[in-house]
Amino acid sequence: MSVGGAGTDRTRALAAWEIAQRALAAALLLPAFAIALPVALLVRAASPGPLLYRQPREGKDGIPFRMYKLRTMAVDADARLARHLA
Repeated sequence: MSVGGAGTDRTRALAAWEIAQRALAAALLLPAFAIALPVALLVRAASPGPLLYRQPREGKDGIPFRMYKLRTMAVDADARLARHLA
C-alpha cells in the first residue's frame, strides 16, 4: 500500500486551481475597482440620493435576495416607469 497516490495528486491539482482562480479574481478586481470608484464619485456628485440601487431579485431555487448596484438612474426611476406604463 502506497502513501499518496492519484487522490493526493488530484487534491493538489484542485488546490492549485483554486489558488489560480483566486489570484485571477484579485487581479481583475483591482482594475474594476479603479473604474468603479470614479464612476461612484461622479454619480454621487451629479445627483442627490443613495449611491447604491437596491432591488429584490429571485435567485437560485426561487430564493429571494437583495441586489446592489451603482445607481445610474434617477432616484425615483421605478415610480416614473410605473406612471408612464399606466
